[in-house]
Amino acid sequence: MPINIRIPLSAAAYLVAGLGLSACDPCLPGDEEPSSSCEEDEREVLVGTRAQARIIAAKAYVYGFPLVLNERTRQVFTAVPEPSPDGAPMNQLSHAVGLPDASFRTVVRPNRDTVYSSAYLDLSAEPLVLSVPDVEGDRFTLFAMLDAWTNAFAAPGTRTNDNQATTYAIVGPDYDGPIPDELTPIRAPTDLVWMIGRIEVFSELDMANVADIQAEIDLRPLSAYGGGYTPAPGVPDDAIDRETPPLEQVLSMSAREFFGELAELLAAQRPSVDDAPLLEELRAIGIEPGGFDYDALPPHIREGLAEGLPTGQNIIDLAKADVGLPGSPWSPSADVPLGDYGTEYLTRAVVAQIGLGANRREDAVYFNASRGPLGGQLDASKREYSIHFEPGELPPVGAFWSISMYDSEGYFVDNPIDRYVVGSHEALELGPDGSLDIRIQATAPLDAAASNWLPAPEGPFELTLRAYWPSEAIIDGSWTPPTVLPLP
Repeated sequence: MPINIRIPLSAAAYLVAGLGLSACDPCLPGDEEPSSSCEEDEREVLVGTRAQARIIAAKAYVYGFPLVLNERTRQVFTAVPEPSPDGAPMNQLSHAVGLPDASFRTVVRPNRDTVYSSAYLDLSAEPLVLSVPDVEGDRFTLFAMLDAWTNAFAAPGTRTNDNQATTYAIVGPDYDGPIPDELTPIRAPTDLVWMIGRIEVFSELDMANVADIQAEIDLRPLSAYGGGYTPAPGVPDDAIDRETPPLEQVLSMSAREFFGELAELLAAQRPSVDDAPLLEELRAIGIEPGGFDYDALPPHIREGLAEGLPTGQNIIDLAKADVGLPGSPWSPSADVPLGDYGTEYLTRAVVAQIGLGANRREDAVYFNASRGPLGGQLDASKREYSIHFEPGELPPVGAFWSISMYDSEGYFVDNPIDRYVVGSHEALELGPDGSLDIRIQATAPLDAAASNWLPAPEGPFELTLRAYWPSEAIIDGSWTPPTVLPLP
């Protein structure tokens, strides 16, 4: 039975996930004697056995994974002396240039619809001031702001301010100083903020216009507002591994490393008040904000921590298989609270591993598909495929939509026409009744379908349908993408 992605993080959840443990299970070999009663204080039961330490450690791993991954991503992104498309020092902007093609290998599932302008902000000393220019026409922009836990708490841009020039004061959770009246304040839940700016790009020829917009975006400390400002160069930490992807780095951490970093981050990046019950459980295995002494813990707790790490990852892996739309190969379903997780810790961890930095559903929804209607892997070496949109059933969006093609590793596919995406930016040919058929195959169609051809690799492939500024029909799940069907 697959775990439901929205199941609570409780002993019952781990029982469903295949742990075979509940709050009153007998000891594992080598454990101390278990409590004789399930009515005893849960915390006393949990700290007494390796099995219960394992359960709490698995909870801690699921709970803390996005926080630890975001911090490692920040370290890699900011370990540079000056801004570049690959990163920028703290409180400075990194502007992407150009559009990715089949040679691009920096991140999986790259995006050719928008160009990124991103920054990691440290609000612990003072607020940061972000100025965005007026953007003419119907070009979509989004400057999503995520807290340290990857919750998207603000989204300046087309949807929220109609692309009008605005200057924001981004303030930390404890700041109580003055803010100039002309600034629009945004209160961040944590001192660390990841700003992910997206600017719609219509084609390669449009990149110069995007660069002009990027040049007008300004980020500076509040103390430098209204005057001249030159950012100080960064001082990279040579100990930071900028070659290994952050996700791989976190997945390879030991229990000592992971839970030690989690404890440090709990002190630096304020948890939600709603996390208090779980934080109390974490204290029972030696994890508390700013405090974690692995070597001082009893042997059965250390063993439980070591076992809980892979157990937590197994739970996340199981949950990844259950994020799809009912009866459809596309995922995620509408009940997955993207970008605003609350106490849905397992959902948050799954999203972090699939695609760190998800937007709230109001701004963008990404549907992913790698399997056909019967569950088999999409594979263009074996079949040709089609996606059929009925008349009036194109993705209902306020901005634009697209379908991107990736190989089984999540990269664009080299093809003779250099086409990696189709959507509302392309001149697609509709049928006489207004329907649309996207043809997916490795070789070019010989008929009229060639104009709607999305080239696939000679092998397994994956698709991502991106819907920017989605309508309520997408948000509430009443509209879903049509199934990717094999051709007869």
